[in-house]
Amino acid sequence: MRLDHFALLLLCAFSAWGQFVPGRYIVELTDPSASAAVVVEPSAALLRQGTRVVAPMTPSARRDAALRGRAAVRTRQMAIRGRVAAEGAEVLDSIDLVGNALFVRTDEAGAARLAQIDGVRRVVPVRLFKRNLDRAVVVHQVDKVWTRVGLDRAGEGIKIGIIDSGVDNNHPGLRDTTLPAVDGFPRVGQQSDEIFTNNKVIVARSYVPLLSRRDSDNSARDRVGHGTALAMIAAGNTNTGPRGAITGVAPKAYIGNYKIFGTPGLNDSATDDAILKAIEDGVADGMDVLSMSFGSIFAPRLEEDLDVAAVERATSMGVIVVAAAGNEGPDLNTLSSPATAPSAIAVGASSNDRVFSASAKVGAESLVAVNSDRPAAAPVSGPMADVEASDSTGLACNALPTGSFTGKIVLILRGVCTFDVKLNNVARAGARGALVYTDEARPDAIQMSTSTATLPAQMLSYSDGITVKNAIAAAGTPLTATLTFTLTAVRIDPNRMTDFSSAGPPAGLNIKPEVAAVGANFYTATQSFDSRGDMFTTSGYIVVEGTSFSTPFVAGVAALLKASHPGLTVAQYRSLIINNAKPLPQFHAQISGAGLVDALASDRATIAASPATLSFGAGGNSIGASRKITITNISGVDDTFTVTTEAKSGSASPLIDAAPRNIPAGASVTFDVVFRAADLEPGTYEGYLVFESKTAALLTEANRIRVPYWYAVKSDPANVAIIYVDGAVLAFSANADAIIFRVTDLSGVALLDVVPEVTVVSGTATVVSIEQIDRDLPGAFSVNLRFGSLAQPSVVDITAGGATTRVTLPLP
Repeated sequence: MRLDHFALLLLCAFSAWGQFVPGRYIVELTDPSASAAVVVEPSAALLRQGTRVVAPMTPSARRDAALRGRAAVRTRQMAIRGRVAAEGAEVLDSIDLVGNALFVRTDEAGAARLAQIDGVRRVVPVRLFKRNLDRAVVVHQVDKVWTRVGLDRAGEGIKIGIIDSGVDNNHPGLRDTTLPAVDGFPRVGQQSDEIFTNNKVIVARSYVPLLSRRDSDNSARDRVGHGTALAMIAAGNTNTGPRGAITGVAPKAYIGNYKIFGTPGLNDSATDDAILKAIEDGVADGMDVLSMSFGSIFAPRLEEDLDVAAVERATSMGVIVVAAAGNEGPDLNTLSSPATAPSAIAVGASSNDRVFSASAKVGAESLVAVNSDRPAAAPVSGPMADVEASDSTGLACNALPTGSFTGKIVLILRGVCTFDVKLNNVARAGARGALVYTDEARPDAIQMSTSTATLPAQMLSYSDGITVKNAIAAAGTPLTATLTFTLTAVRIDPNRMTDFSSAGPPAGLNIKPEVAAVGANFYTATQSFDSRGDMFTTSGYIVVEGTSFSTPFVAGVAALLKASHPGLTVAQYRSLIINNAKPLPQFHAQISGAGLVDALASDRATIAASPATLSFGAGGNSIGASRKITITNISGVDDTFTVTTEAKSGSASPLIDAAPRNIPAGASVTFDVVFRAADLEPGTYEGYLVFESKTAALLTEANRIRVPYWYAVKSDPANVAIIYVDGAVLAFSANADAIIFRVTDLSGVALLDVVPEVTVVSGTATVVSIEQIDRDLPGAFSVNLRFGSLAQPSVVDITAGGATTRVTLPLP
């Protein structure tokens, strides 16, 4: 057979993006995997064999059958292994349960030869993936579930697999001698890793030998801190750090450690093959939940994504998979793989109800500030000044008059040049400190990397920066400013999404992410072993943010629900989490899904929906489409349900039979949902179908579920979303794929029937070509640039219709 177009283009072009591992490939075989080979009976009805009624095979039975079938798949693999070796390729490992593939090392020509072997479906290069609790349990009402079930039973007996950088089993939050031993455990990849297990951490497997570089530590030890933080959030027991006591969501759950990130500085990225092997082992080890806080924004079509296929096979065998949406927001159409998998619960990041923050007091106004990476030990005070007094751009990217800001705290706008350039310029002008405020396109403050700059500095949000700017302009005499660098807890509104959380719609136009959970200002555990790790602290505790940390929170909620409501299907657990979420004030189905996870409502729910979301896709100004939705009464009593439509955006909405329906205990009813409308304005039509129990509603207010729906009428270009910028462009050379972007409409739908323009605003870059690469990366365009000297950055505008985005290369 021949390489398909997708694989061939990956081999020839994508490796230039720096997001693939040179010389490493996945050889997918044509034979089905052990899980795919299991015959699954129709689930819509029972089958009859004579007078005997045969129930559909349960997910656990499918897993058992698949495990028994692995030997046959491996036997068939052996013949192809021999042919692969004959072509000069080295077989590093393989999978046979959630996929049927060999992981090999060879060159590009060898990969093309492997694709010709009979029994090989395709050959694809290995992608690189990056790493995308105190008050959070209150925001999501987990503490109230603890009250209902008992903290000593929260997540009891459930096994959560953390696929990440390892788990520090010596951390006090991840040791629990009261947990009973589990038959058949601990399980390890190599005998020496048994030291990384205990009563709570019952699996320690490392896939570091599969990563892109030879590593100095192939053990299951966490040298980063990321995996330890995730394990603590999902299932850590109560322990006390410098900022107080914390408890994970499901403290009586067990943890499986599946390490896919290596030693800091050597293997900071995971690889497809390591991930696939970890998913497979997690399923085989009997994990109930898999938590995956990593992703690649290079997400192919669903049918071409091996990681997505592995997730779908894992869920078919009863595993609940929770995946991070990614940290590429706030633009639409930025969701990472494998969160694109239809059966995964993709999680976006919402704000916490407090921040651990430094502060900047300007006049009488006290503001939340984010310290630079070199905070001063003591507060810094001085009269406030706007850099615009000497620099009309407000950016401080150029030298300033000597002594122009002596003894002052200077307000500077973020952008164009690096933070150290700004700070050094105002320092040379005599400044005592600086407040940098971010721009409107990136409204939330971040931590500044100051490099060589030593000037005390903090960042403000865009809105707070404008407030300070206006106050300076209005003041008759200079305002006094004081920058305080000590972190204290400051309460904020938790009902909003963070500006870094990735959004849909993904390829396939499903609603993604499905839910949001706290992903900012998380106080959690970390490693204290390797000072090179991104999250190392000597105390073993840290404040972090990212959808990475939203994800294990939801995984912990899934463990709570599976422990307190055993015997449900993966689809029903998904529904409990998704359809009982708390709506956010600003509803956007492709940004926050159904809303904020509400563990208490999920635990008390009596009905479940399948599917948990309804996408009608994207199209023209007329729609005539129908979907089916099945409602199951998971309570122990007969009940009557009504359904209504709650439109949040758009003048039209789906129709559904609103007549009350009786559903006996344990039974299901399927509803037809029809969306028919004409002459629709461009934009998004979204909201909820609300199913409500009439009987139980008299006794409790928890028997209402919301199923989000979404339809997009395509519009003109509204945004240019940057997917990738080459961080290592070469001088005096042509740079293929220097920028990868999508043109999206009002609803985030990628537009291909446009002709984008790329204009060099300044610098030595020239445009070689603009290419549509949709067949390789859905909805994407590539810009090829040639550079002269890189002494000065090149500024490039990408325009489509009325939308323009500016990119600076080389990256600051």
